[in-house]
Amino acid sequence: MSLFTTINTALSGLLAQQQALEITGNNVANAQTPGYHRQQAVLSGSPATAPVSPSAILLSAGVNVADITASRNAFLARQSDGLSGQVGRWSLGQQSLTSIQSVIAPGSNLDLSSMLDNFFGAWQQLAADPETSANRNAVQSAGETLANTLNNQANQLSALAQQTTADLTTRVDKINTLADTLAQLNQQIAVAQASGTTPNDLLDQQETTRNAIAQLAGTTTLSGNSGEQITNLGGRALVEGAVANHLSVANGQVVWADQPSQAATIHSGEIAGIQELQQTVIPGYQTQLDDIARTLANTVNALHNNANNATGAYTATGTAAGDFFTGTTAASIAVDPGIVADAGQIAAAKTASTPGDGSVANAIAQVAKQLLIGNQTLGQAAQGMLGQIGTAVQSAQTNLQASQALQTQVQTQQASQSGVSIDEEMSNLLVYQHAYEASAHVMSVANDMLSTFLSDMH
Repeated sequence: MSLFTTINTALSGLLAQQQALEITGNNVANAQTPGYHRQQAVLSGSPATAPVSPSAILLSAGVNVADITASRNAFLARQSDGLSGQVGRWSLGQQSLTSIQSVIAPGSNLDLSSMLDNFFGAWQQLAADPETSANRNAVQSAGETLANTLNNQANQLSALAQQTTADLTTRVDKINTLADTLAQLNQQIAVAQASGTTPNDLLDQQETTRNAIAQLAGTTTLSGNSGEQITNLGGRALVEGAVANHLSVANGQVVWADQPSQAATIHSGEIAGIQELQQTVIPGYQTQLDDIARTLANTVNALHNNANNATGAYTATGTAAGDFFTGTTAASIAVDPGIVADAGQIAAAKTASTPGDGSVANAIAQVAKQLLIGNQTLGQAAQGMLGQIGTAVQSAQTNLQASQALQTQVQTQQASQSGVSIDEEMSNLLVYQHAYEASAHVMSVANDMLSTFLSDMH
């Protein structure tokens, strides 16, 4: 081996260790970067050159960085995607159900069940003393408060339903943007790999983007026949290699943009949570509210309206009474305007001009005890809604905590395999530093020897 060869070999060591140091520095700089995978230089001896003579010893021609690898675990990455979908669904569900709970259960003595108790309690007081105008005023006030409670709850649920439609559109737009980004990354990665390069940073971005999509729609990742990556959504490719398919929202439903008649099948992710709220949860509570409002109005009116009550129903002035409520839905129910203007129009007696007759008021008070909705009273039906929403919120919280716990376990495993350990990087830094210094020393010695040799030649 000549001194020139020795210098070149030492130079290759300097360059290889310098690149390894740069990779270590990049690891340290990205220690807290989400989605970053620890990179490592793979050093390899350079191929030896042919010997000058048959008796010469064949030696390696130094070292080079053959590859830069990143610690990846495809199984854990796909587990993470699946868990991100579950966390996305239950996180949104828990937040939304809590919002519904604030509507159905606004606080102590402010819920619908309490308002019903107050309303029928006011009728009971009127039945006991129908001659006192204050008791009719109490019935009037309790009726308005009850109707307003139903109106407010119905309107707030409608507002939440409208918000879910807006949230759905926002997330579909976000998925389309992420799908385009993922398709571009897939193309860039394919080009880089075809040229023999390992694009670790692009692969990190690919995994992060894919996980973000999974959190929104619970997508899964497959490998196509040609080796390209397929991001699957409900049996159809959302992204296949460099091609992205888009979604859109039509009539509150997520569909494929190129086939509006085909609904996208989404069972996980934030969008699944929104769809469940939109299609099942909110309509379910709206139906229950409407059932209570309709049954309340029809039952009370049947007793309060003289035309409907076979035994009669008369106001404080002895005139035939009409309906107490107008409207038959939670959003439309209201106390009749005539009663709002004059509480004397409230019926208490079954016959005209009968002082002390509170039989109609008593009959209406007894409605509180009647099983009118299934095997429940109106108050029990309202109380059942409180129990349902409380159970739903608790279930969502439990599912969210369970999903988050599993996600944390997977993330911990990923961090142990792919994350950056500062202690390990500092150790590598010293190794590369000493190797660099040793290569520099070899070069310096070889250079001194070459200078001595040239001097002796003169």
